[in-house]
Amino acid sequence: MMIMLLFLLLLLLSSSLITSSSLPYLNVDGFSWAENLCFDGNGNLFVSDWRRGEFWRIWLSDDGKSYEKEVVLTGDFKHTGGMQVNKDGTIIYAGVTYNNDSKAIIYWPTTNSNNTYSTLTETNHQPNGLAYDYNKNIFYYTDEGFSKKDAPSGGTLTAYDVESKKFTLIKDGMDAADGLWIDLNNNKLYVGLVMKKNIVVFDTTDNSLIDTFQGLSSLSALNQIDDLTLYTTTDTANLTNTRIVAADWLHKDIKVFDLAGTNIESFNVDASTGAHKLYEPTSVRWGKGNGFDENSIYVTEGGGIESDGTSRRVIQITMSRK
Repeated sequence: MMIMLLFLLLLLLSSSLITSSSLPYLNVDGFSWAENLCFDGNGNLFVSDWRRGEFWRIWLSDDGKSYEKEVVLTGDFKHTGGMQVNKDGTIIYAGVTYNNDSKAIIYWPTTNSNNTYSTLTETNHQPNGLAYDYNKNIFYYTDEGFSKKDAPSGGTLTAYDVESKKFTLIKDGMDAADGLWIDLNNNKLYVGLVMKKNIVVFDTTDNSLIDTFQGLSSLSALNQIDDLTLYTTTDTANLTNTRIVAADWLHKDIKVFDLAGTNIESFNVDASTGAHKLYEPTSVRWGKGNGFDENSIYVTEGGGIESDGTSRRVIQITMSRK
């Protein structure tokens, strides 16, 4: 009798599990300028809307047939930017610009239900890209440098040590530094320069510059790297072979290429999914956690002019990892 009950229980549990092959295609609109996204690994996708100064949560519905969304945080924010999550996926960190033009890194629990947050630190610049080395409790953030008031040196990469509360300017003069991706396993930090289309790589053990790679520089002026992530595990023996996935903002697609700037592939949305055109992509991340496909890239769309616009989306592009 006990064996029969255990069998029935296992059968019930297995029938209720939602596998990646049975997941619906994610195509969620309602944003004016979706700027960044991150997964908490616990069934939630968080998105910042730069234009409206909002943060959203997206999750799979209980019946597993669609995705739901809600605003989880809004306030005295003029703009919202880069996002990161802590190691166990319980806290979201994000860069903001307040209505009075002051800047900060803020944080809130992923279970936030009362629209509250705390300030980790005020910053000199709007954190466009944000990366968190939770092994050292250090945040890295970029500023594009378009505003002389914000970054007179033309774009910066800065580190903030949470324990010592110390800021360190890692590098200035970085023309349009934006997207960030940190490889904790290999102690490497990748910075994308939007206008130059270069990838600058740093060693996070001492924050030294490793090299600058041409990225998409061989392509036209329409190709601009807004955000990036690794396509495969870093080749520590020869970084030029490292494959990158990048949001090509102005060209309106996703690029996969090696740091040598060769073997460039373009991935746009599949028209059969109903998302017939990809608008200005601003961030790109691999799916993570229950309800999301780990062999899909999830992309935010920006470029919306009006704060009340709702046409920009978070969409999914399936592209199995090599």
